[in-house]
Amino acid sequence: MTKQGRLAILLNFHELNSQQHKGAVSRGLFPKEFLQSDLPTQEWIAATHERYGDEGLKSSGGFTMLCGVLCQGKNNKDRIEPFGLLSNRGAPALKLFNSNLVEREESLVVSNGSTLTTTNDNDIFVAPEDDSTPSFKNSDILSDTIGVSNSQITEPWPKVHLGVQALDRIVHQAPVSEHCLIEQLKDILVHNTFPLDVAEKEVKTDGIFYHVRKSIFIPPINVGLPDNTDSAEDGIYYGTRTNTIILVTKTGHVKYIERTLHEHDTPLESSPPHESVFEFDIEGFNNDDDDDSAAQ
Repeated sequence: MTKQGRLAILLNFHELNSQQHKGAVSRGLFPKEFLQSDLPTQEWIAATHERYGDEGLKSSGGFTMLCGVLCQGKNNKDRIEPFGLLSNRGAPALKLFNSNLVEREESLVVSNGSTLTTTNDNDIFVAPEDDSTPSFKNSDILSDTIGVSNSQITEPWPKVHLGVQALDRIVHQAPVSEHCLIEQLKDILVHNTFPLDVAEKEVKTDGIFYHVRKSIFIPPINVGLPDNTDSAEDGIYYGTRTNTIILVTKTGHVKYIERTLHEHDTPLESSPPHESVFEFDIEGFNNDDDDDSAAQ
């Protein structure tokens, strides 16, 4: 995140074969390029797709990147400018999210705990709680909470449902103090429903990684199995290393909190977790500011 409000969050895409998770082009380049650009989100995504092309994007390891500029909307000061998604696996590369109302083709929203996906004819897929076939219905799409994880956004994992439902409850609760809000958000990020006893019986790395879709928090898992040739380079343990919370006020003040749970390749957590907090006012948050003041 920059002090001008540009924000990029890169999520690795879960490949069916864990040996395919690396590519010729580093996916870490994309958030860096977005943060260094001065293009609006939609224009940057379109330009990036044109620059690299489908094959160029796919030559990188699988990823989905949420990106946008935190500034007041030009047409509605109560909203921020729309964010976008750049993905090189499955879903179209250009997707936009609007605050509160999502009306873009195939955009993922969640309302009352159901996952909704629009289609060209404005039908909506309603994802069931089990693995059965989704049903269909027509409805207005209104939501305050959107979840993205390591799968295609139109095929959310169980952990996404858990996170969205928990965050949605917080969003719609009675006002609480900032400290209480932060503690509630921390509780979501450490919510552990990982079936560790089941995962430890897996004999292949892909079998272990299948279970990460079930829990928001992933405890340290030993992935140093014989079929994992990358373990010597990447580490023996896999799990949640950090938690990040970003709060932005309606006036553009940012509190960026990062909690480091693991600093070394061991199953032992840092005790207590190391916490870094950064606070600043977004430069040019109000679109009424002139160019000179925004650049200072």
